[in-house]
Amino acid sequence: MSTPVEPIVIRRSKQQVRKRNNLAGIQLEMDWNGDNLIIALCSYFEGHMNCPDEEPDDENGWKPWAVQKAYEALDMIVDEVETSDVFRVG
Repeated sequence: MSTPVEPIVIRRSKQQVRKRNNLAGIQLEMDWNGDNLIIALCSYFEGHMNCPDEEPDDENGWKPWAVQKAYEALDMIVDEVETSDVFRVG
């Protein structure tokens, strides 16, 4: 068994966390009965070749590394939307 990956701690404002969580909950297709962006990201990262061989978390069923990477991806999307001129209205 490999050594557990230490989570990267990045300070996020409550507003940034709220935006990340809103993105995570976006349903991909209505007929998927609740599959959303966070599930798609966790599924992708859990199958990634760099994903360590670790036990899934009892609470959510995903490997901790996959969840960490999914949240990092969502954080990068939030950062890009907040800082890019492409997404500014007006």
